Amino acid sequence: MNWGECWSRCEEMEPRMQLGMDGKEFVRKQEAWNNWLSEIAQRFEADSVEDIAWFERALAAEGKKWFACSVLSKLPQIPDALFAPLIQAAVREHCPSNTRAFVAPAVHAFGSARVIEALRPYAEHGTREDKDGAQSALYWAPLLSPAEEQPAQGRSLLKSILSRIRALFG
Repeated sequence: MNWGECWSRCEEMEPRMQLGMDGKEFVRKQEAWNNWLSEIAQRFEADSVEDIAWFERALAAEGKKWFACSVLSKLPQIPDALFAPLIQAAVREHCPSNTRAFVAPAVHAFGSARVIEALRPYAEHGTREDKDGAQSALYWAPLLSPAEEQPAQGRSLLKSILSRIRALFG
């Protein structure tokens, strides 16, 4: 099964609360969904040009981006080639709460300082939509960072970056 076929199957697998569905059934569907995502994430080949290209396109596509970030969040390590597409997906997301779905795997794989630094140009020089998206993404980046990631020097850099970004939004 290729990634396009996995994405097509996603529609039938993804759990959705439905009228009359009890909580136990929803939890069972959620567990099946997570197991399926973990299973198909094992098919991802970090050195595959085709896999990288498919996920780059998927992160830019409205219908496929949720599937793509769900699979990427299951990977032990996200390839560096997908860092920029994850950041762009976060910036393009219109719903501030949903931005977390793209920021979380990026922070987990690359660290909050790198994510914040990548968002800064959008916040400083982007279109109005870019600035709004960057601001939403910037909300999540430091909150999702594990404490052990930030030794004193990292915390100092992070505080400096955050203060410059906050100054932009006053």
